[in-house]
Amino acid sequence: MATFTRDTEIFRNEDMLREDYQPDSITAREDEISTYMAALQPIVNGAQPRNIFLYGKTGVGKTAVSRYLLKQLQRDTKQYDDVELSVCWLNCTNLSSSYQVAVNLVNQLRPADDQISTTGYPQQRVFDILYEELDQIGGTVLLVLDEIDHIGSDDEILYEIPRARANGYLS
Repeated sequence: MATFTRDTEIFRNEDMLREDYQPDSITAREDEISTYMAALQPIVNGAQPRNIFLYGKTGVGKTAVSRYLLKQLQRDTKQYDDVELSVCWLNCTNLSSSYQVAVNLVNQLRPADDQISTTGYPQQRVFDILYEELDQIGGTVLLVLDEIDHIGSDDEILYEIPRARANGYLS
């Protein structure tokens, strides 16, 4: 007799408990989703979206709702020839500064053989490289900085990126 056998009665779908599980639909968050969609709607209309800051207790679904809506947005914008959308998602859990966030964004946007070092650059130079990469992508680029609160009080990136176009760093 086997020591371990399949147990199908405890969980209907054990994958739902995994960290990377993404549901096909989101329930009990209609108001939040509606507000979130309103902030993203300008993208479909060919305009600049609003900045969005999600906050709340751990486990309430911020990441799940974001992944769900951005997947839907990417799918829906494909039908419009004049809408170019790119999404760059960075989990900031193990990052402790704006510098580290910017370096990781640059390296996520670049091919593996063209990464920059995680040390040795002045912070503004890393931001400049990031802006160059974003300009090369073109269209609308959504930067999702998940768990950004982990960088603590060094939150300069939260001021730098939203003002990049107004300050002449992005075209």
